[in-house]
Amino acid sequence: MRAQKLRSIALACLTLAPASALACGGFFCSQAPVDQQAERIVFKQVDENTVESYVEIQYQGDPEGFAWVVPVPQGYLPDQTTTFPSTVFNALDLATEPVWQLPEQCGFNGRGFPTADAADAGLAESEPSPPPVVVIDDREVGDYRVTTVSSSSSEALVEWLRTNDYRVVPAMEPFIALYVGQQLNFVACKLLPGRGIDSIKPLKMVYRDAEPMVPLRLSSLAAMPEMGVKVFVLGSERYTVKGQPELEIDLSDMRYDLWSGQSNYSAVVARTIDAANGQGMVVDFAGPAQPIAEQLSGGFAPPIEPGAEDPQALANQLLSGVTYITRFYGRYSPEEMSQDILFARDAARPDVARERQLTVDQVPGCAEGGLPDASVAASCDFATCGQGGYCVTAPVVAGGDDGSTTATGGGSAEAAPGTGTRSSPQVAADSTGAGCACVDGSTARAVPDLSAPNGVRTSCVDARMNFPNLQPGDVSLPQFNGVPALPSACQGDPCGGNGACLDLNGSQTCQCNRGFVAVGSTDANGKLSVTCVAPTEEVPASFYRRNLPEPGLPFPGKGTRQGALSNDGCSVGVTGAARGFAALGLVALAAGIPALRRRRRR
Repeated sequence: MRAQKLRSIALACLTLAPASALACGGFFCSQAPVDQQAERIVFKQVDENTVESYVEIQYQGDPEGFAWVVPVPQGYLPDQTTTFPSTVFNALDLATEPVWQLPEQCGFNGRGFPTADAADAGLAESEPSPPPVVVIDDREVGDYRVTTVSSSSSEALVEWLRTNDYRVVPAMEPFIALYVGQQLNFVACKLLPGRGIDSIKPLKMVYRDAEPMVPLRLSSLAAMPEMGVKVFVLGSERYTVKGQPELEIDLSDMRYDLWSGQSNYSAVVARTIDAANGQGMVVDFAGPAQPIAEQLSGGFAPPIEPGAEDPQALANQLLSGVTYITRFYGRYSPEEMSQDILFARDAARPDVARERQLTVDQVPGCAEGGLPDASVAASCDFATCGQGGYCVTAPVVAGGDDGSTTATGGGSAEAAPGTGTRSSPQVAADSTGAGCACVDGSTARAVPDLSAPNGVRTSCVDARMNFPNLQPGDVSLPQFNGVPALPSACQGDPCGGNGACLDLNGSQTCQCNRGFVAVGSTDANGKLSVTCVAPTEEVPASFYRRNLPEPGLPFPGKGTRQGALSNDGCSVGVTGAARGFAALGLVALAAGIPALRRRRRR
């Protein structure tokens, strides 16, 4: 029987595929998109009572193993569900992303750089009482089978999902109960038989009497550390985050690497949200839609796929009637996804321009004039170690063809500026990069990141956010009987002698000994791994006195989040209004970590 994974609207797959790049043309070209691996969602407020949502689904793996489940309001209109081309997502993304204006001294004249089979019909209408799970709609949409169901019982819904080959382990059940208790319906989506990965396309869904919402709590089930989330709200006025802070980055933390042509904006956003205890979003852009619409309608469009609609026409249709665009950006680790993200109108909020001016001090090597011989950007300026992490420089780790890892140092990487051969900015000329020390109770995981060394970034995540039965071989679930167990992610002692390996939801992670840091790498086959190495600078002893807070969600054996990550070994928190379910005790937390600057960052 096929083993399938639960997905949600903003859920990053365990093996996330980067967004497709576009050729230069009418739909624009960017040298360095801000976050190419972020989940992207577009909401269009059609009128007072109608919201269109466009959801990009990113997945890589066996097409028969693809499944996607998302909670939706009761006003969801299944007959208006259609597929949507990714090219329009890319065009809107590139047209609204922040643009960094470089100083004239840098030699660029101030030029800006954008950085299922059908559900069981046996629940007969003749039954005297309503069935525990009602199939509201079941249809083919493009290459998908899309089924809409409702239930007043989370237990019955879980059973229905399992019966229809949606893989739900016991630890996931409380998350489903969250949304059943809010009287939301569910859309369950699979690829039709014989379809391949290329058939996975964005979906357009339409709701009545609903405000835009991203179900981030359900996303935490399979999210990668510091998962990027981009939300575009199209309407007639400015929007803001509802019930959470609208955050602003400290522009003085920004750095731009002349060697690679990349900024550290995504890392700064991640650290800003970490300091706010994983709550809130940053506004990338907020302003009139007309300039963006004109940009999307100019030039020539990408080639039209056979049988597909014209993406240029769909882009024009998407922005038809839209007078204002608000673009939000956030990066979250699973333990930070304790609240769903809602959006509400707020015309009193100011516009946010795309263009941001950088100073000479924010562009390492600029003062010398022209491109430096090699990257001189500080490794930790571009790193994101998470709330439970602390960044120091460390030797770069190279992965071998046999899966082994070796720490390197003292060498100089040779590459011509702009070739893309060298993965600067995090690799300096002495072959040192960013290493993450993790507080007790957290573990380091490597994830793909195109701006990091060898395409790998390392982050510290809460080790308790683990679902031990996420892979075939668990005989406690009927659908896994006879399915061979997957090999342990910790085979071969990949962490080395300076730490212990933990199989976290099927991924290899390392709990490094105190004083050692985690560095990610990839081998010739693209396999990611983490290794514990000695850093080139000392990790302060005070860092290890910090305590991780309790997760704010019903993860296995865990209860209510009690406070923020603190500096003195004590959890501190400020009680706030709970949203959703009061029993969960989702509280607003005070920032427990001060902003750490320059080479040492969370």
